[in-house]
Amino acid sequence: MSLQKIEGRYGVISDEGYRIDRTGSPITQFVMRYHEDGKMALYYMENLMPWATDRISVSGVNGWEPPHAQEQMSLEKKRQIALRIKEAMFFLGDRAIVVD
Repeated sequence: MSLQKIEGRYGVISDEGYRIDRTGSPITQFVMRYHEDGKMALYYMENLMPWATDRISVSGVNGWEPPHAQEQMSLEKKRQIALRIKEAMFFLGDRAIVVD
């Protein structure tokens, strides 16, 4: 797997066909957006101090957003997305761990 930084924003593109980027506000809340095969899932993150380690909860990975909201997302897929978010954060210089 190879990641490439998205220019001008906090995000990565993978050679495995997915993209992750962050939106939101450092004052309120960040949202990690995971894109794959025309679908998108969201993960809401706490705003921590820059040196803190983010905890990414597998159960916190939401299912697919509309128009794919009716499709079930397996626990294995949620875990894969959480791990990919962690890898993207490491690639971009942040720290994170995945918890169940």
